[in-house]
Amino acid sequence: MLRKTLENNESLLSSHPLLDIWADGLLVLDANGIIVNINSTALNILGYERSEIEGHFLHSLLCGQAADYQHKKENCLFINVGKNLPKNDIVDAWFVQKNGIYLHVDVRNIAHYFSHKPSDEVSHYTVLSFQDCSTRRYSEKELQRLALFAELNPSPIIEFNEQALIYFSNPAMVELIADLGFDEQGMPGVLPDNVRFLIEQCLCNNETLKNIEVEVEGRWFLWNFHPILERSLVQAYGLDITFRKQSEALLFAEKERFLVTLDSIDDAVITVDMDEQVTYLNPKATELTGWDSSDAIGQPVKKIVNLFNADTRKPGENILQRVFAEQVPHRSAESLFLAHRDGYVISVKQSVSPMRSCDSSMIGSVIALHDVSDAIRMEQNLNYQASHDSLTGLINRAEFENRLRQSVEHCKTDKITHALFYIDLDNFKIINDTCGHMAGDQLLCQITRILEEKLRRGDILARLGGDEFGGILESCPIDRAEIIVTDLCQRIQEYTFVWEEHQFCVGASIGLVQIDEDSRDIEQLLSMADSSCYAAKDMGRNRVHVYQHDDADMIQKKGEMQWVSRINKALLEDRFVLYFQLISPIKCEEKGLHFEILLRMLDEQNNLILPGEFLPAAEHYDSVKAIDQWVVKNTFAWLHENPEITKQVTLCSINLSGHSLGDERFLHHLTENFKKYQFSANKICFEVTETAAIQNLSVASHFINTIKTLGCSFSLDDFGSGMSSFGYLKQLNIDFLKIDGLFVKDIVIDPVDAAMVKSINEVGQIMGLKTIAEYVENEDILNAISKIGVDFAQGYGIRRPEPLKNIAELLKMPSKV
Repeated sequence: MLRKTLENNESLLSSHPLLDIWADGLLVLDANGIIVNINSTALNILGYERSEIEGHFLHSLLCGQAADYQHKKENCLFINVGKNLPKNDIVDAWFVQKNGIYLHVDVRNIAHYFSHKPSDEVSHYTVLSFQDCSTRRYSEKELQRLALFAELNPSPIIEFNEQALIYFSNPAMVELIADLGFDEQGMPGVLPDNVRFLIEQCLCNNETLKNIEVEVEGRWFLWNFHPILERSLVQAYGLDITFRKQSEALLFAEKERFLVTLDSIDDAVITVDMDEQVTYLNPKATELTGWDSSDAIGQPVKKIVNLFNADTRKPGENILQRVFAEQVPHRSAESLFLAHRDGYVISVKQSVSPMRSCDSSMIGSVIALHDVSDAIRMEQNLNYQASHDSLTGLINRAEFENRLRQSVEHCKTDKITHALFYIDLDNFKIINDTCGHMAGDQLLCQITRILEEKLRRGDILARLGGDEFGGILESCPIDRAEIIVTDLCQRIQEYTFVWEEHQFCVGASIGLVQIDEDSRDIEQLLSMADSSCYAAKDMGRNRVHVYQHDDADMIQKKGEMQWVSRINKALLEDRFVLYFQLISPIKCEEKGLHFEILLRMLDEQNNLILPGEFLPAAEHYDSVKAIDQWVVKNTFAWLHENPEITKQVTLCSINLSGHSLGDERFLHHLTENFKKYQFSANKICFEVTETAAIQNLSVASHFINTIKTLGCSFSLDDFGSGMSSFGYLKQLNIDFLKIDGLFVKDIVIDPVDAAMVKSINEVGQIMGLKTIAEYVENEDILNAISKIGVDFAQGYGIRRPEPLKNIAELLKMPSKV
């Protein structure tokens, strides 16, 4: 209609009501592209006045880039005005509004006509309509973006219609279906089993269903179902959460392991937050504190963990605050008591460590309490056992020597006099041989009671070994001491020992020595007491002898110097013989030969002399170092000369005296022999008695460490008989602990000995040492130490000592253990 109006009425080029009522913007252009008319709608859209538009080129309305683009178009509507273009062609353009904002418009050619003027000149006009397409274009782009989102999304997306038929699935979903296939109902196998119900529920209730988990062949997916009501569709969006599930499973397993570990360990574990409030207690913490977890959580930790110094009974150091301040772990150095909720106390050790979040910031602390009550009781028991004789309950030789040393110092500082006595029982060997060890032990216990009854309060009494006792009479002049000791001797003489049908008179020989400010050292005092005791025996027994300066010469005449001469001659004439005794494993799988080298001496008539006869004199007169060197040299030579046997040797143990430990010349002799005789040094283990080791602990420790650098191992012999402190053992870098045979031989019948062996073995195990039991004389003893857990056995019940040359025969025989 508009076109017909324009063609029939040229006056409409300037104004016509139809132009202003038209819903779209209208522009009338002449042949040159000049705007000759514009309707009100176009003015309102663009924001210009009529005068600002009419008479201007259409090009001036186009924004720069769009204008250039329009000129480049070959069939541009605005360049081809006047040509016969198809009606209603739409051109995408950008107009510049008066406020400078670009307006996205669709421009369409709606009319085209020719005007004839009186001058017969023909004018060409074009009517263009345009409308704002910004919203539509934005929606189209959004739809394109959404379509692209679905296409490129790595997560599966699928759409269903009302009949639960697949309407759309993106490439990720197609790939997933290819992997997992369809279920029996024809649905993708990765979807929930009730997918049809979910689709119906979404559409009926206009409800989005979220977080529906599905597990398929070890893979986990999380589905959300969203209704699209305007299209009667349901879109399902899936997310592969397999990694998250695996991480959750690993985290759960780790947490479970952590909790099971905390529930199982024997330490109390308590966690606190930054406000020092309890957040967790493991079962051991509940046991030690007396607080249930439900009652303790949220309480101040000071209320739950009440610690105080074991010595001062004052509150312990608050290392928790130190950990919070310094953010590093700390341990309590002091001995602590933990107060149980019921009122009793427990000995504990405390450590506190910071607890951190994933960003390393501190979020609290972990308090660990280790119950050391049993360990302290064991250490107290060991210290008692280390200083006391297990049979009589008296202090032992080592502790006696400590007390004697203190008495000597006391005399020098306070100018007072004490007395030392030394008792050796007469006829004890007869009772032991006639009635057995149990009778001998019973006798020793009864003699102990007699002595304790007769001594004054404050006097010291000790069992020095075997049937020997020693004592110190505090603040007692020698004449008064002689009266007291004589009374002891008479009381023992009057005592009759009864065992079954046997009756025995015992008797005692007692040596007495004065301790005063002139006394030099305990070794001299003990030697003097021993000499006096020997003199009492020599004078007829059952008497007291007060030390006289010529007693030592008398004892010397009784034979020690004779032994020294005989020993030196035997060394020159090579009249020593190497023996060995097998050491057999009990519970470990040791292969090869493990044995101890023993020594015998041949007299002038080639009769064997046991070491108990000549070694005491050798040690007393320092000939024992020469014997040690002979044993080392000849043992090394034998191992070197018998390589086939040496290959099967696991460990060869050689005894050393305490004299050799501090002798640098002996160390040199040892290293030179290792160089001379070629075999592996790790086949050698050196033994030294506990008593010898602790007499000069630093020297012994230096010697042991030096020997071990060569590759040898080390064993502490006769452990238990001279034990003076658990601390000594911790200072020696040893490998084997040889339990004193005095405890082993009666282990089956004597519960005290059994307890002692068990304690020593436990100490060895705790310190990582292998234990060896001596004096294993029969199968019963072997079974007893096996139950205790001793590692090795040695004794007549395993194999008797025999010449080293017989070892070749042993290789052909099965092991006894």
